[in-house]
Amino acid sequence: MSYQYLTILSRFFLNFKNKGFLTCLLLAMLVGACAKEAPKLEPEDKRAPAEIYADAQKKYEDADYNEAIKLYKTIERQYPYAEESRDSILDIAQSYYQLKKYAQAQAYAQRFINTHPGNKRIALAHFVIALSNYDQISDDRRDAEKADKTKKAFERLISFFPDSKYARDAKYKLRLIDDILAAKEMEIGRFYLNKKSYIAAMNRFKAVVKNYPKTKHVEEALHRLTECYIALGITIEAQSAAALLGYNYPRSPWYTKSYDLLAQHNLLPKNEEKSWTSKNFQSNSKK
Repeated sequence: MSYQYLTILSRFFLNFKNKGFLTCLLLAMLVGACAKEAPKLEPEDKRAPAEIYADAQKKYEDADYNEAIKLYKTIERQYPYAEESRDSILDIAQSYYQLKKYAQAQAYAQRFINTHPGNKRIALAHFVIALSNYDQISDDRRDAEKADKTKKAFERLISFFPDSKYARDAKYKLRLIDDILAAKEMEIGRFYLNKKSYIAAMNRFKAVVKNYPKTKHVEEALHRLTECYIALGITIEAQSAAALLGYNYPRSPWYTKSYDLLAQHNLLPKNEEKSWTSKNFQSNSKK
């Protein structure tokens, strides 16, 4: 019913004396005219759940993820107690992941974990959640929080399912995440070092040495520690940091810088076993 027609109709009714009755009648007609159409129900798929599921799998393999999701959801709706319905929950999560709809992927994967904790595909559900976080890490400057969250998700997967194929991939990605987190610590440490806030800078470089000894950033971290210790007059620690840098990375340009810095103060690299660097770097690098 058009707006123009309703306007004409309302004027016609208002000319009558019994305006109260006519007003109610008019309102009823307006409500009826403006009401939204009832939502259309999805047509029922007459096929057996196994047949629908096979079709959904084919759509997934063909990278037609939206159509795959529709079919998986059809199984859920029409056959909620079928085995295919249970599997469809996780398949929907994977489909959403492929579409880069990470929130939906995680929601369905978590739903699978909550409702089917003993299922043989449970490791994959954890993997989808971790991957959804991992793919959202943009770079080492801004996403340290996301990287840390992702790291915990992968560590949980490795802890619960150490022998799964997903655990092997998780271990590889953990090394990449450690590199991101170490890079963030280095960035903050350099900022404090440029401000000559040596204690604050030193704490960041120590975090890299202690927590991320296998990353590419540890060489620079050891040199920066040497710089901080020299600036603070803590020569034993400076010598130890430089000595460990030279012992583990003798060809590193950072060792050359540390050696030259010590030489300017008539010092040589010398490891002191009781030094903080010696205690923390050596023990962690062997892990």
